[in-house]
Amino acid sequence: MGYPVLAELVAVSWLRTFLTAGVATSLPARDVSWEATGFVRVGSTGGAPHLYTGRQASVLGLDAFAFTEGSRQPPYGFAGTILGDVKARVDGQAVSGHVVTPAGYLDARLLGAAVNADPVRVPDEGGLAHYTMGLQLWWVPIAEEA
Repeated sequence: MGYPVLAELVAVSWLRTFLTAGVATSLPARDVSWEATGFVRVGSTGGAPHLYTGRQASVLGLDAFAFTEGSRQPPYGFAGTILGDVKARVDGQAVSGHVVTPAGYLDARLLGAAVNADPVRVPDEGGLAHYTMGLQLWWVPIAEEA
């Protein structure tokens, strides 16, 4: 039997299917492994399951980060573009499908997605460009077959 899946894991697994940026629930140390791609940190901010069906309506915060080694000028355009790619993926699109999660966890069926807060620039964090955005996912865990 797989572990129950949480919204953050569903979001990370889904975002990794189309973003070239790194994606996780915590920001790694600033190093060359993600300088060229940028990074998206996923955090859960709320939502609630449907009382009778188990359908999740998860509200998440996405934070995109980018930097240029040796430069004091944060690459805000690059960080903003990462979240722009997510926004373009869900705006007016029918987003759904099977989301494969890491081994040991239940997979999920994504029913829909919507941006609930546009990307917003966050002030300079020591040369690290930072944008934030809200995302809502509607999904259900896929029960294992007996």
